Amino acid sequence: VGYYDKEEAHKWDLEDMRETGYDEGKKKGIQQGKIEIAKSMLKRNMDIETISACTSLSIETINSLQ
Repeated sequence: VGYYDKEEAHKWDLEDMRETGYDEGKKKGIQQGKIEIAKSMLKRNMDIETISACTSLSIETINSLQ
């Protein structure tokens, strides 16, 4: 069990994540979190441009949440 084995195991783990869609699920989860934050900010009557700057969501996306 040497350095090479750990590196190889890491490669296998990364490949498994790609095959199972782990990265895609993570991206969707992050996006959903941003949407939930934007909804909360809208309920507090915050400016749409400020919400966009804080969440990196487009103004169009934020407008669709209203």
